Amino acid sequence: MEHIINSTNGMQRAEAPAFFATRTEAALDRYLEDRQGRSSWLLMPKPLAWSLGLCLLLVANIASFTALQKTGVQKPAQTNTLQSFMQEYDLNTNYEEY
Repeated sequence: MEHIINSTNGMQRAEAPAFFATRTEAALDRYLEDRQGRSSWLLMPKPLAWSLGLCLLLVANIASFTALQKTGVQKPAQTNTLQSFMQEYDLNTNYEEY
């Protein structure tokens, strides 16, 4: 254990070559400029594409709504009382026990 602790005694701080950060940043900028020029037109949303997509979504919603109206699907009557909830799930309706 002591050998492991003493192994760090001779360590020195690592030093980077001169202008390392500047060169790395410049290389990264060149790489990003190259990638952006090639594929940016694929990634940018076009106004026409957005408007067509929204129109298709609107048409699909209207079509589904009218189809539901034609089939006559109706919502079941809702009952919001505690009594009907307890009867539906066969719960004990005798409140005096609690």
